[in-house]
Amino acid sequence: MKKLLFPLLILSASATPTLDQSVKALIAQAEEDLKKAEMMYRLKKETIELYLENQIEKKVKPEKACFSSLSSSKAERGDPSAGQLLIFVSSSLSAASLKRLAADAAKIGAQLIFRGLINDSFKDTHLYFAELGIQAQIDPLKFEEHQVQMVPTFILTTSQAADRLQGHVSVAEALTQFKDLGELRTLAAQFLKELGDQF
Repeated sequence: MKKLLFPLLILSASATPTLDQSVKALIAQAEEDLKKAEMMYRLKKETIELYLENQIEKKVKPEKACFSSLSSSKAERGDPSAGQLLIFVSSSLSAASLKRLAADAAKIGAQLIFRGLINDSFKDTHLYFAELGIQAQIDPLKFEEHQVQMVPTFILTTSQAADRLQGHVSVAEALTQFKDLGELRTLAAQFLKELGDQF
């Protein structure tokens, strides 16, 4: 029995250093991988921070990063709780339709809203808006908040109520529908007066 155990003990003893070396090698590799991951994290973090610093230096606000140079004295007015018209659109609409909607929106301080960027690019979106001469917002959250599934969608809203219309109509036609059939008839009539269109 002793003769059988002796070789096994020698085998076990000789195998232990090999096992220890394997474990140490795995630990060393894991530590190296962790260092690489931390380095990549720092690099990406610094890149993002540098980009944000450049944006701040250029005084570009995120919600206006894609605005064209076209502006309106009424576009920035008012408290949304007092009532506003939201016009949900996309680049699938014709250039002529977008220009008409944008022009009417500027007259009454309405918001023209796109879900996302053109070609997933701030630069392409800015060029697109500038080419059309329109002012608009990129706000996917508003699309989700109001469950907008098709464009154009017109939503006349206050803090207490909202009227909604979907379809290829003008701003004046949408406001007229709200004035005649909606809950916010007084607000719709006010916007129609400012727009200068009475149906």
